[in-house]
Amino acid sequence: MARKKNAVDMFDVVIAGGGYVGLSLAVALKQGDPGLACAVVDPKPMADLHKDPRASAIAAAASRMLGQLGIWDKIAAKAQPINDMIVTDSKLRDAVRPVFLTFGGETADGEPFAHMMPNG
Repeated sequence: MARKKNAVDMFDVVIAGGGYVGLSLAVALKQGDPGLACAVVDPKPMADLHKDPRASAIAAAASRMLGQLGIWDKIAAKAQPINDMIVTDSKLRDAVRPVFLTFGGETADGEPFAHMMPNG
């Protein structure tokens, strides 16, 4: 009796997650080997991924990687540079705002250490 083909038999690589990491991996794999059969699976329909109201911080190294993949130029207009970040456990109106952690600076001339990018 012939065995039914399933996703494991149909694809060389199955990537779990259609966020920016999973989709970037799929692009990188296909650019490295165009004949590679890749699938990206996500519990949300692709149409819903553009409706995601959250945002992600994209480190400078990740934006350079996206540039190498030919992706960054297509999405850079929606990115906001992060030049300084202060992590605190207080509200803006609090008289005392203890600082727990700070980030700042540039990784290269004119390149911020990260960008905020809408997930959609």
